[in-house]
Amino acid sequence: MVMALSGSICLAEPVHIYASPDGLSPHEALREAREMRRLHKVGASDTLYIHLAEGTYYLGETLFVRPEDSGTPSSPTVIVGAEGGKSVLSGGMPIEMQVYTKYVNDLKTDLLRRDFTINALCFDMNGQLIDLIDGKKDLDKRIIRTINDSNKSFSDDALRILRAIRFASLLNFNLSDEAKEAIKKNKHYLRKLSSARKKEE
Repeated sequence: MVMALSGSICLAEPVHIYASPDGLSPHEALREAREMRRLHKVGASDTLYIHLAEGTYYLGETLFVRPEDSGTPSSPTVIVGAEGGKSVLSGGMPIEMQVYTKYVNDLKTDLLRRDFTINALCFDMNGQLIDLIDGKKDLDKRIIRTINDSNKSFSDDALRILRAIRFASLLNFNLSDEAKEAIKKNKHYLRKLSSARKKEE
């Protein structure tokens, strides 16, 4: 489910977008909603629903909602959680919402949802290293590299930008070239982070 926000909705011809672990991620669903509004596929009095199916998307992630995702009071975007909780977005302000998800039993699926390759290293019960994402190679070379596309990774959660810089500074590591360029391209998203999340990081 997602955090509930107060607001009113005006039902006309609703538009529905569905996110699921096997389909669109919540972030991709937001991007699709944004594109539908840009192409005027959502009417001025239509409510756009984004449904989050139960399952795992990105463990411990925050779903960032930009002003352009919010719609208008007469045509809001409504995010519906797996357990029925709703977030009505119509104020045009950027907000953050935690996406509550279930854990998965498949290790590689879990690791592919993490931020950096060096954070995807783990050990089995016998103390043997498990490295499915080549994190050991980057650890040996002292490189901070995102597991997935850096632009997507940083735009989905801008806190990763601060985390990458913090790791590089504290550990005396280097950022990968892709990560450096993506940080420059996506640094404006840092303004949307709450002060509490920045302080925590």
